[in-house]
Amino acid sequence: MSQLFVPRKVARPGPAKPSAPRATLSVAPAAAPVQTSAAQAAKPPSDTDDYPLLLALSLSEYRLWINPELRMDIERCTRVRANDNFFPLSYILSPPSPLSSADVPEAVIAKALRTTATELVDLRMTIPSAEHKRDAGSFEIRPKFWGAADADKGCAKTRKDWDARTAYVENLPTQCNSLAATCRFLLGLLPHATSSKVTLDDYTRIQNIVSPEAEDGDAPRKLSGFALITFKTVEDLETLVAGWPWARRRETEGGHGDNSKDDATRFGFRACSKVQWDELNAEYLAYRARLLREQVATRDAEQPVQNNAASAAERLRTVPAPTEARPNYPPNCLVFVRNLDVGTNKTALRTLFGTALGLEGKAIDDAIDYVDYTKGVDSCHLRLTSTTHATALVAYFTDGPEAQGKAKAELVTGTREAVYWERVPERVRVQAVKRALVIGEEEEPEQDGGTGMGRERKRRKRR
Repeated sequence: MSQLFVPRKVARPGPAKPSAPRATLSVAPAAAPVQTSAAQAAKPPSDTDDYPLLLALSLSEYRLWINPELRMDIERCTRVRANDNFFPLSYILSPPSPLSSADVPEAVIAKALRTTATELVDLRMTIPSAEHKRDAGSFEIRPKFWGAADADKGCAKTRKDWDARTAYVENLPTQCNSLAATCRFLLGLLPHATSSKVTLDDYTRIQNIVSPEAEDGDAPRKLSGFALITFKTVEDLETLVAGWPWARRRETEGGHGDNSKDDATRFGFRACSKVQWDELNAEYLAYRARLLREQVATRDAEQPVQNNAASAAERLRTVPAPTEARPNYPPNCLVFVRNLDVGTNKTALRTLFGTALGLEGKAIDDAIDYVDYTKGVDSCHLRLTSTTHATALVAYFTDGPEAQGKAKAELVTGTREAVYWERVPERVRVQAVKRALVIGEEEEPEQDGGTGMGRERKRRKRR
């Protein structure tokens, strides 16, 4: 690798710093117990140790297979001989790339990779070129695990192949709240070819970690105790499922160490293949649908027996009240009178109709709302304030002293009544309705124990 160009201000001599230890994926043995307080407890791995794992997940075979745009951009850069297989680090810093979950500047990630992941990736600083379609950033990388002899050995090429390498895991320990922590935990459950040296295969054994809810989405969701894990080989999948079977009994004792297996035992970790998980999902959905159908059928069968009388009463209560069904005009308060003297007028007609009702003075105005008459015509419409007055007026001209006269009166109802009131302004209709309601309330006591005029009219009608 050629020596990198370093700006002069950055290259000034300074005190030598001890080299940082390389990242390790092997599980360290549990240390002897030390009497410490909760505040002095051992700290979890730093974010710097997470970046190599996130980088490997971001450039896994599965990630390149599911994201053709990323694969084509990388191939466009690596095909250029002068680039020496380097491509911009910024290509994997945007969602849904796992490395984007770090949510830190590019320079911070580059510094961490340079100090902790030299066995995983080559990194160099560069000046962005206008040829790049994306924002190229200031750093380029060259993954070393892509150049391994068996890098593509056993890799899947189709959706069916990847599903055959995917497991569903549940009851993840509480510390597995990030992609890197979950990856580190799962690698601790898998057998290692060597326990003292980290190989490139260790970084690529896990190809993808995703929440089932975000499997088809763009943005990775936070893990909540369960996840879908895609492995590079079927052997690793079978090892995990066999070691932590789905139907295993949860152990409440033992497992008090600090390694992955102790945590898995303590939290009841279990796994199954995605094929089995899909079958369990289909079985659950069918079971839920059957329960819903049975619940509806039971409710429909019990309702007529238990609530027969209650249902009838409920139906009566749900029938709209008569007042709600009334039209926007006072019904049965309109009378049509014909065969009138063509030389009459509204004042004379009001007096005539008041006499027919046995009223005089202000009482006439309380009974007759409006005389709808046009001079020179031998008929008119008479709006009364109540049904009682309208019925009495019709009876007067039909069975009363004026029954043999020329004038005839009839109660207007139905369609004719509705058509007439449609031509009346809305403001006038509203006032007529309010007045009819007031008169109706005042007439109720009279009908029960008043002057008995209603009974007298009935007796007169029988004569």
